[in-house]
Amino acid sequence: MLDKKKKDKLIAQFKKKVNLRKKLLRYLEKENLASFEKLVAKLKIKISRRKDLLELEEEILPAAEEAEEEDKK
Repeated sequence: MLDKKKKDKLIAQFKKKVNLRKKLLRYLEKENLASFEKLVAKLKIKISRRKDLLELEEEILPAAEEAEEEDKK
């Protein structure tokens, strides 16, 4: 077995890699949605938070557009 110091070091490295992957996926989603979806499908990654964000955007964007139209009048 690993001693505590080595185990903590391995866990920290793993968390760093996971966080980096999440950041890269978020960037790709913003910049190139088609590539993002293709990669997610290929790697069989479940994106749960994205669904919530898309639903919020669908609610917020029409309301914002209506407010802009009213301001123009």
